[in-house]
Amino acid sequence: MKKLSIFIFVLFFIQFAFAVPEIDMDDEFKQGETLIAKVSGNFFKPLSSENIIFYKGHVRTSIPFSVEKINNLFYIYGQLLDKSPNNYSIVLENSKYFQGSQVIEEDITKNFTINENIADFSIDKGFVVTKEDFSIEVKNLQDKEITVNTRVVSGSESSGFLGVSFGEEKAEGDSVNIR
Repeated sequence: MKKLSIFIFVLFFIQFAFAVPEIDMDDEFKQGETLIAKVSGNFFKPLSSENIIFYKGHVRTSIPFSVEKINNLFYIYGQLLDKSPNNYSIVLENSKYFQGSQVIEEDITKNFTINENIADFSIDKGFVVTKEDFSIEVKNLQDKEITVNTRVVSGSESSGFLGVSFGEEKAEGDSVNIR
């Protein structure tokens, strides 16, 4: 049994030691939608706002965004409000990460498209990390009244984000009509 446990541990460790960073996000967004991406990898140098660049086609473009590290994963949200339909990409420029025992420095790119459809609403934040009260501004992008359902999810301090993912959460919800 002890040998089996060691073997499983080694397999688990090798998976992370050789993991190339990955950007996990949707491939397509509506106009006005908020881009949310999860970046995983064994980074030598943490991601920062200085090395996250957005492109429209092959031309650098301005997309307001924020990046936050939560439990060894990086989360990025970007505001796509006022962005026209086209092909875009997010680039983690000069990323330094471990691949096995080597430190690799390269750009990591994920392409995405903003399509012709318009989102129902836009929010000013893709995520909030706080122990304080906070607010989120919601903007109706439609020509009619819409209903937005809200849900606040929080995990215990010890379980953190993974606790939320596995059901150790408290959720409160409400509905708001927006003109």
